[in-house]
Amino acid sequence: MELIAFVSGYNADSKKLICFNWNGKHSSDFEDYNQSFRRTILNYIFEIDPTDIPMELLRDLFLAEAFWAREAWCVYQNFYVIGEKLIRYGGIPYIDDFLEGAFTSFDTYCSSRMMELFDYDFSHLINELKTRKKKAKDSESRQRYKNAIELFKTYMKGNPKEGIISLTGSVEVKDVKEIKHNLFFRLLNRFK
Repeated sequence: MELIAFVSGYNADSKKLICFNWNGKHSSDFEDYNQSFRRTILNYIFEIDPTDIPMELLRDLFLAEAFWAREAWCVYQNFYVIGEKLIRYGGIPYIDDFLEGAFTSFDTYCSSRMMELFDYDFSHLINELKTRKKKAKDSESRQRYKNAIELFKTYMKGNPKEGIISLTGSVEVKDVKEIKHNLFFRLLNRFK
């Protein structure tokens, strides 16, 4: 499939080719059948003019990668770049989609703090989030908007990356053992 045609002709029917399509397994058995094509599309859109990217495609890529991250127990290295483009070029109409992806997991949240948005005026987003927080009917939505306001305020202060470390590369995880809560505290108390 030609990348230019896919991106320029993106529609709801195209979503099935990039959505998170997981086999339900973890670790070495984990597989997302759309991951390879989705990453090919992502690499392509990182190189083209952002005005040539349909916002719906950007939103769907961001959410697919967020759902991938939750189940893969890590995050795509350039996840924050997708979020940055969604905020910068999508703005308020896509803020709830951004928040869903950014707050899907700890990894997606940390990656969202890596966005290069130092020249972006967050005041209009923060005002919109404050309005939505007041109108929210459930505590989960109110908390999400509150967290978003705090996230964007870290950008306004100029320190969103503070305390965030990015590890890259392949790290094999083997022989992981679960330590029961009580056993951990018994062991800890032995050393006191």
